[in-house]
Parts: sequence; C-alpha cells; structure tokens
Amino acid sequence: MRSTAPTQPDLFEERATHPHLTPELRAKLTGLLQSLLTEATGLGRPDTAPHANAKEDSDDQDHA
Repeated sequence: MRSTAPTQPDLFEERATHPHLTPELRAKLTGLLQSLLTEATGLGRPDTAPHANAKEDSDDQDHA
C-alpha cells in the first residue's frame, strides 16, 4: 500500500501572508517595531551598559 505523505509547498510560489490584524494590535506592533528598529540603528538611547565606555585591553598597536 502507498501512504499519503504530506507534500512540501513550492518554495518559489508566491503566497500572500498578510495576517488580519485589528487596528489596535496593528498600532501596538507598529510602535514596537519602530522602537526595535531605532534601537538597532543606534539612534535611540545611548548604551549605558558598563562595557559601553570601557576600553578593550589588548596588545594591538596602530600600524600606519
């Protein structure tokens, strides 16, 4: 007997993947995404972690 195995979708087939979001959820997600993108680009708050201003200890020398 032959079993019916699940088929893999075509990876190059264009599919619409637009979830239906409520306006409230869309507004919340938009704000969160903007915050993440701003933080990722470094335009947000400066990094206040202890390592932010620490100079790396190494024996590298400037070679010009």
